[in-house]
Amino acid sequence: MTSVASIGDEFRAALGDSDSERVHPDLSWSAKGYVLHVADNLRIWAERIEARIGGGPEAVATYDDNLLAAARNYEQLSLEIAWVALDQSVTLWLEAARGGMTARPTFLHPERGRLSIDDVVATNCHDARHHLWDVRRTV
Repeated sequence: MTSVASIGDEFRAALGDSDSERVHPDLSWSAKGYVLHVADNLRIWAERIEARIGGGPEAVATYDDNLLAAARNYEQLSLEIAWVALDQSVTLWLEAARGGMTARPTFLHPERGRLSIDDVVATNCHDARHHLWDVRRTV
């Protein structure tokens, strides 16, 4: 969880004064778009964890990250909005993950199968760090 706690600072350091609109030739989103994607993914998983702890269903609904990016219009949002979204999502995710580590919920993902809270935390941390790498190689 500490890798998510520091992710905002690491994204800021990676971007520095670089052009957040830059898109790597092998990727579909700008550096700023990846910041927004990580924010959305962490927020969505925080919601899922909190709902499950509260007695919500084990089944997880999937979402298409490209459709979400289009609906939120990532490329038209400012970098300042991306930072706010990331900071808020990290806070929500850390709180949910801590609660999840105590409550020990499980999830049933249509593509990944049954997931423990440990699986969710590990994959969320991995995804955030992988997209940090995407930003680093973009700028």
